Amino acid sequence: MRPFRAGVEWAQNGNHRPNSALWESSPERAILTSLVRGHSGFEPGSIDNPPSSRMKTTAKFYHAGCPVCLAAESVITRYLDPTKVEVEVVHLGSAKHRIAEAAAAGVKSVPALVIDGQPLHLNFGAALADLN
Repeated sequence: MRPFRAGVEWAQNGNHRPNSALWESSPERAILTSLVRGHSGFEPGSIDNPPSSRMKTTAKFYHAGCPVCLAAESVITRYLDPTKVEVEVVHLGSAKHRIAEAAAAGVKSVPALVIDGQPLHLNFGAALADLN
């Protein structure tokens, strides 16, 4: 799957609105929609989602501490359902030894959320290469 880049288009086109056509058709939308608070997907204990098949997803949110990154962190930690997703927040400005880990996970820029091995690039704060 390709990294989601609608945030970069949003930053470049200057209209301060994300490219909703890209978002609506993206596989990332389906991933995040199933993990947000209040999502009305499968109910606990349903036939399609028995208790033994429900596991908490792990995610890593990489950022550099810039205003764009902090705003994205606020949204991610506020809207992802903690009963469904365990989010580790990694500040690459203070944990430079983890930059290689982020790169290996497919992160090209921050802020980025890596969930189930899929990097999701949110807006654009800094290129990963600029953090070294």
